[in-house]
Amino acid sequence: MLPAITDEMAEVVLSKFFKCIAKNPHPANRPRRNVEAMRAGLEELRRSQMSLYAPSAVYVSARQYGIVELMANESLTYNEIALRLGIAPSTVRTHLHELYKLLNGRPDRGRVTHMFHQGLIQTKV
Repeated sequence: MLPAITDEMAEVVLSKFFKCIAKNPHPANRPRRNVEAMRAGLEELRRSQMSLYAPSAVYVSARQYGIVELMANESLTYNEIALRLGIAPSTVRTHLHELYKLLNGRPDRGRVTHMFHQGLIQTKV
């Protein structure tokens, strides 16, 4: 779950927005420039939120850890992992989607592999 937007974060977005309006007094120039300013502010906000989560470890079940280990170390597909562990490919998919939810992001095999090799994915005790 992403943190709530703080006053500082909202201030960044609004300051970019108002700077754009000040630079472009003519109304015909405002719509596109305002959208660009808002995008820039929201991108900065997204980067600041992502940095909040970078150093923390994610704790997963032993089964999820085994699946991630096979995916990261041997680059196996869902079907290959399922055959190796004797489970259905849909079960592998479900375990990985639960992990993606913990990571607050879209399915990203590279990110999971990187986090695994950095020791940021650990099993629950």
